[in-house]
Amino acid sequence: MCRRISHHHNTLLHKGSDTEDPLTTPSSSTSNYRNSGSSSTTTQFAPRNSTPLQSTSNPNGIVQSCFATNSKGVLLGTALVKILHCDVSYTARALIDSGAEGTFISEKLFNFLKLPSTRAAAKVSGLNNTVSANVQKECHFTMGSHSNDNFQMTISALVVPHLSNNLPSSTISIDIMPNFRELEVADSKFYESSKIDILLGADLLPSIMLPGYKNGICGSLMAQETVFGWILTGPVPNQTVSTFSTCVSYFSEISADNEISRFWEVENIPSRNAMSRSDTFCEDLYERSTTRDDEGRYVVSLPFKEEYPQTSSLGYSRNSAMAQFFRNERRLLRDPQLKRQYDENIQEYILLRHMTPIQVNDPLHTASCFYLPHHAVIKPDSTTTKVRVVFNASYPSSNGLSLNDILYTGPVLQNDLTILIHNWRFYRYVFNGDIQKMYRQIRVNSAHTPFQRILFRKSPNDPLQDFELKTVTFGVNCAPYLAIRTMMQLAQDVKETFPFGIQNFTVFYVRRRCARRGT
Repeated sequence: MCRRISHHHNTLLHKGSDTEDPLTTPSSSTSNYRNSGSSSTTTQFAPRNSTPLQSTSNPNGIVQSCFATNSKGVLLGTALVKILHCDVSYTARALIDSGAEGTFISEKLFNFLKLPSTRAAAKVSGLNNTVSANVQKECHFTMGSHSNDNFQMTISALVVPHLSNNLPSSTISIDIMPNFRELEVADSKFYESSKIDILLGADLLPSIMLPGYKNGICGSLMAQETVFGWILTGPVPNQTVSTFSTCVSYFSEISADNEISRFWEVENIPSRNAMSRSDTFCEDLYERSTTRDDEGRYVVSLPFKEEYPQTSSLGYSRNSAMAQFFRNERRLLRDPQLKRQYDENIQEYILLRHMTPIQVNDPLHTASCFYLPHHAVIKPDSTTTKVRVVFNASYPSSNGLSLNDILYTGPVLQNDLTILIHNWRFYRYVFNGDIQKMYRQIRVNSAHTPFQRILFRKSPNDPLQDFELKTVTFGVNCAPYLAIRTMMQLAQDVKETFPFGIQNFTVFYVRRRCARRGT
């Protein structure tokens, strides 16, 4: 029943009426927050000197704006802490917050360090009892101190997408605080506005706080002693932050005509996918470096990022790969049939010359090699290979970087599965097939095979031996791109000889790869 003229049709069918529609009232609006100015901090409430801006109205919604300024600088207790993981120490900036019930770590740092984690289900709430984050992971790591080498403790932290804005809100002039230099501060750059990686809550305060306490530092600051050094908190004297300003805008726009029309509109499909800078780099590298050997096999190069090895390089990885091999070996020894199938898979690599043994003269040499941990994956429902060898190129080396971290993934070359299925209407018959050992039909440049090393032995009584994988390896992030790009290059190279067969074979091949990957 229409709410306007009481006829038997939907109210949304009316267009251009001056009558107010309950669907466009402010209670249905959504909020969009936008920061402007030189500071990235957003206030959650308006201070006393807030100045309301003129509100603007439009027929589809309401715009309300508020401008707030803060003229004082405030320091919160920050410290530089050590995170010990995989025998390597990392420095992170922590905020010590007695008002938090738990300890938190940013998702960015968690992903960078690749810390072990467990599943969690928690909601983080703050002012006004509003839920600010839904936590799904909890990680565990060892924390140490730069000022006390004997201090180490294992802590658990909830992983959240974002902890806070930069602290302090703006950089504070160090010239007005000469007295702090007599203290061994926990954060040597406490006065510089910078990001926060970890939030240490009240659950850790008894373990990190020391009895030292000083008041009246620089007239208004308080110093507290911790295992990391002294932290400073309080308002900064004579500090005026004239550039700190925040503009918060709330905008809502609801148009019944536009929203309902989306149900029958069909989106336009772009004629060409826009390529990013990294995708362009991968394409240029492929065209410039790909060759064919005497057997006709394509030889491709791994697309290393431009910053490798000048600013980012791999650490030592053989020890971690060895530990992973021993764990996998103990697991296989408990199931003799599984170990036999796993060893047959590895031996097939050697038999087909997809992997060759090497002699390592300097086991500590790390500048141009990477060892891939590997393990077995069982697929009982598979009709071809029930046991597969999976290589983990995302496992971190001693400095926290993995092989996948320094490689570009490459552009996505296959079309959307829906579009490919729609193309079937042009053909009377459609065939579905697979390529045997497709990745392993493509060789890798010999200069890059040291980055695909593994450790293997058939029996615990045999010595551990080093091998290099000579072909494109599943588990390396650029492998799908290199494989599909090589198939496209093959079609291009032989299209004059097999114009019809190669064209259709490539189409169905890409469709098959999409279906297997579930996209």
